[in-house]
Amino acid sequence: MESLNYRHLFYFWRITKAGSIAKAREELGLSQPALSLQLKRLERDLGKKLLARGRSGVELTPEGRFVFDHCERIFLHGERLAAALRGKPGLDGSALSIGLARPVSGEFVLPIMRFVKSERPELQVRLVEGTVDDMEERLRRGGVDVVIADQDFAARSGGAFRSRLAGRFPIRFMAAPGLARRLGSFPPKQAAVPMIFRSPDASVRRKLEDYLRRRGGQINALVVAEIDDPDLIRELAADGAGVAALNAYAIKRSSASRRLAPVWGSEPRIEEDVWIISSAREHPDPAVRGIIGPLLTKFSLT
Repeated sequence: MESLNYRHLFYFWRITKAGSIAKAREELGLSQPALSLQLKRLERDLGKKLLARGRSGVELTPEGRFVFDHCERIFLHGERLAAALRGKPGLDGSALSIGLARPVSGEFVLPIMRFVKSERPELQVRLVEGTVDDMEERLRRGGVDVVIADQDFAARSGGAFRSRLAGRFPIRFMAAPGLARRLGSFPPKQAAVPMIFRSPDASVRRKLEDYLRRRGGQINALVVAEIDDPDLIRELAADGAGVAALNAYAIKRSSASRRLAPVWGSEPRIEEDVWIISSAREHPDPAVRGIIGPLLTKFSLT
């Protein structure tokens, strides 16, 4: 091979970051057959298979991972150059991409962004939201730089990711004062207790259901809502809709919590975790690499 076709390389890079040829086609405005042909030509020129079809799209082969890492450096520098010439904020065009894995509450994002700006004011920050599985795949492909999640998926990654527990917050049962009085001491006086639950995907939801099972039917939960928005949960609880299982961080930082009262006088010994997860690979951008380290070593929500 006398020369490398950088357009073919660019298309491979965008397909990998998008996760599938179909998604890359939409982003690039090209037909799917045309993109597939460009990818085949690149693999032919390199003499290596770069991508394989997986359950949720395309997956990198070992050779594909090697090529993708080089693409990250090549096209990142191109983006930085263009940003610098356009005079955009962040003199070198560096940006940290943060993935928020639902159902983690967005209230944890702001202190993380403030920390990033205090440590690296020149960095732009981009926020992407999706499911835990989606964020795990994006992190694996380099689509995001760090992920905020309520579970440590790095533990099952075989060393592909690094993680740090940024906060662990006890859960407390809270309700409008009138409902709290009617429920009385534990076990509750009412036959059915209206409760506002987090979505089934939330790890704290599974912990709460385990807790209720351990209580052996002492609490007959009547689920009146399944939501993850902390502000809406607090407002519904303050309006008397039901008992909410709120973490201490949310209770402390919300004015709506002043309109709530603790229920049953004891904590269920359930905790909500917030993890920061990054790739174990060294990031090609020194500015981004310089903030990932502090996020994984000294940042804390507590």
